[in-house]
Amino acid sequence: MTLDSHDEGPTINGFTVENGDVFSEMESVSWNLVVSDNTGVKIVRIYIDDTLIYNHRVSEYYDVYKSIPVKTIFNVPGLLNGNHNILIEAYDFAGNRTEIERNVEVSKPLPVAGLRIEEESIDSIRYMVSISNSSWIYSTYLIMDGDSVLYYR
Repeated sequence: MTLDSHDEGPTINGFTVENGDVFSEMESVSWNLVVSDNTGVKIVRIYIDDTLIYNHRVSEYYDVYKSIPVKTIFNVPGLLNGNHNILIEAYDFAGNRTEIERNVEVSKPLPVAGLRIEEESIDSIRYMVSISNSSWIYSTYLIMDGDSVLYYR
């Protein structure tokens, strides 16, 4: 097998995220990319904050690997608010590397909790708890005097 010689890494198309983009919705974002190279795409990796979230590796060259469709999810609900780094790297069979790096911000709405006392007596309290912006909350605890009195999941 003879590979076409060149000094350029693979081309990464379809990635529309830009530096400084803000993700504020509580939904995951689908990414559909195409990585291509005339010598064939050997490796495609995607990292979020140095954590590998996508890994495609080919050990042998075939013409079909000149273009690789990449479909993955950016799990916005699973990330903390703040700045995050996205790195996409691709290698061809000639050993060339291409990378796209973006710094983005996740800014999800914080939940708001309210507690309203509805009835109070000498030995009991009846209360109402409300939580808004809670679509991404996994569980809720109400703690009084250091003891958990209500758990909701």
